[in-house]
This record gives sequence, C-alpha cells and structure tokens, in this order.
Amino acid sequence: MFLGVVGRAEHAIAFWLSLMVTAIGGFLVWGMGWDLYRMWYLPRHGITVATEFSHFTNKSRVYLYRDTTGATHRYTTTMAGLAEVSYHPRDPSVAIHLEGAYARFMMAFMTLVGCGMAGGGVFWVGALVVSALQG
Repeated sequence: MFLGVVGRAEHAIAFWLSLMVTAIGGFLVWGMGWDLYRMWYLPRHGITVATEFSHFTNKSRVYLYRDTTGATHRYTTTMAGLAEVSYHPRDPSVAIHLEGAYARFMMAFMTLVGCGMAGGGVFWVGALVVSALQG
C-alpha cells in the first residue's frame, strides 16, 4: 500500500511479488530444513527400532513401532518395505525414516534454494522501499 502511494504502481506489484518469493523461500527453508535436521539428529541421538507393516490408507502405508516403554506408535509413509525408524527419546511419536543419499541431497539443495529465494526477496523488498522513498 505504501509503495503504491509513494512510488509507482509497478513498485506495489513488484513489492507483493517479492514478498511472495520471500514467503515461499521461507517455507522451503522451514519445511525442508527441519526434516533434514531431524534426519541428521534422530538416527544419531534418538532410538532406532524396527517397524511392522499395519495397513494401507489411500496412498500411504501405515507402520507400527514400539518405544522403550512398550507403547505402540504409528508411522505413515509412501515408502514400501520400511524396516526402521528413529524416534526422539522424550517424544516417541516424533519419528523419521532415513532417506537415501539422493533424497537428502535434494532436500539440502531445496533448502539452499529457499535461502536464496528468501534472501533475494528481502533484498528486493528493501530495494523497492528505498527506491520509492527516493522518488
């Protein structure tokens, strides 16, 4: 709104596009980065257990695993033949299976793309505001 009043209409349009790119980049960093971190953290510091196939849902498979207290938890994935999951000792319902090297590489790449999008979007928002204020 500010850029549409002070600057030109193009500034307002470019501002909202830059803001959208920033939001998409932030979402990529948050989503992919968090899963990548859990894939690194849980196998090293969590507890790894075997899973048992339970049943199919629409497009995914449900596996069951037991924590150290004997409680049963569900893990849903699209992978067939899942053998092991790693879970957090303080919250056994938070589990993850270890992806292959290619999947981890692509997740890291998309996290970096998200960083670039978020950083570039913030830069262009700032540049547009400065340009509008300068006239």
